[in-house]
Amino acid sequence: MHAQSRMIGWRVLQILLVVILIGGLPPAPAAAAPPSQTFGGDPLNAFPALFPELLTLPAPAWVREGQRVSYYVHSASIPENQDEGGSAGAGYLQHDIVAVSQENVVVSSSYYVDTGNGVTPGGVFGASFLPGYGDFWLNPAVLEGAEAVANDDLIVVHMPTTIAGQRYDAVRFEYRSGAAVTISMFDVKTGLLIYYRHTVGDDFAAPRQSSEIYLLGRRQIRLPWRATKAPSWVRKGSAIHYDGARSIYVAGSPSSQLPESASVDVKVAQGRWSAFQVTSYLMGTASGVSDRVTGVSQLTGAIWLPAEALRANLRRPLLDRDPITGVEVSYVRNPDQTITISEEGTLFRIDNTYDRRTGKLLATRIEIQTGLAVQVIELFLARS
Repeated sequence: MHAQSRMIGWRVLQILLVVILIGGLPPAPAAAAPPSQTFGGDPLNAFPALFPELLTLPAPAWVREGQRVSYYVHSASIPENQDEGGSAGAGYLQHDIVAVSQENVVVSSSYYVDTGNGVTPGGVFGASFLPGYGDFWLNPAVLEGAEAVANDDLIVVHMPTTIAGQRYDAVRFEYRSGAAVTISMFDVKTGLLIYYRHTVGDDFAAPRQSSEIYLLGRRQIRLPWRATKAPSWVRKGSAIHYDGARSIYVAGSPSSQLPESASVDVKVAQGRWSAFQVTSYLMGTASGVSDRVTGVSQLTGAIWLPAEALRANLRRPLLDRDPITGVEVSYVRNPDQTITISEEGTLFRIDNTYDRRTGKLLATRIEIQTGLAVQVIELFLARS
């Protein structure tokens, strides 16, 4: 296999770099543009090169709108000298399938940092994929005779395994390139990614890096509405701008406030979903760029709400309580013709407020507690 063949490594490692170690590892390599049918996915995913039929195969039966797949993630960088200190982190990565069509499977993903006392939000990102394969699944038809693609660098073996107390019949792909080893394991029955590991350097090497992801479970999220299409105002090439501030409060100290803003550029506009590039600015300087998606079956992190969600009559505000993170999501109709969807954990709260007529995101407020400090980010619609 050539150097591009890293299994599902590029995007997974990018996630780990951005939301866990924050600079503890070297940057991921530059990537070529993804195919036109997809947005924000992993252009270095090698499985279509191993199994070309994935480009035309349908999605596995379980891949449907409202599915949430949860993983535990941990990563560490061990320096050459003990005095230098390393970096490490752990948390939960949750993928929500927010729209499905014959051409695409659209996934909104959230990462939550495990602080030991609760979780805090570590990042939101999105992508669309061809139905036959994505960051965390393959059509299981290709796994039946997967050993046929093995070579000098790639070991492929069927084997039983137990992940988080659940037993699976799995196919294990182990790819070696110099000092780097990448392992991906898939459930034979469903094609679901159940385990991933990437290491650089063995026990005797310095520095060393190690990242590991394993499946915790999947479940169906039940929304109290069944949406059919995206709002008509979402058009490719348009942009939405938000202005606001980032404030930091520490007990016994004066608070500080910095101007913050965001630009949301529409990159894809389809019937049941849309994709955006979100650029954040702190004190007028770009501080980050991320790919985001919004689909008709999305619980949190949406740029718009479908018409059915705007008209929903709920018996109670609580929409969902995640059994893994403990995060609760609630829905409230406000007197001023807006709707607020809130996401709340022990250490944080996110309020997204939408126009009840158009479904457009009007404002977002993020409050995160870290030790004695509380950080609040507030953004309001400026123009669109």
